[in-house]
Amino acid sequence: MIFDENKSWYFEENVNTYSSDPNNIDRNDEQFDLSNQMHAINGRMFGNNQGLTFHVGDEVNWYLIGMGSESDLHTVHFHGHSFEY
Repeated sequence: MIFDENKSWYFEENVNTYSSDPNNIDRNDEQFDLSNQMHAINGRMFGNNQGLTFHVGDEVNWYLIGMGSESDLHTVHFHGHSFEY
């Protein structure tokens, strides 16, 4: 899921509050536009997830999907665990 902050009701307020020079921002710049698109898992952005937890010996089902484009594919990966599939 991607939240496009460029479409936020608070966009102009945020630019004016958090930019040192709001008048110098090119709102039509593609990189600026992309920088305001926030990716999320289960509706929560990076660092704000409540946790996806399981314990040794638990039998769990995970339904996962890798999303992106040909040049920017994002896949799910876990560190320090092995799986049977």
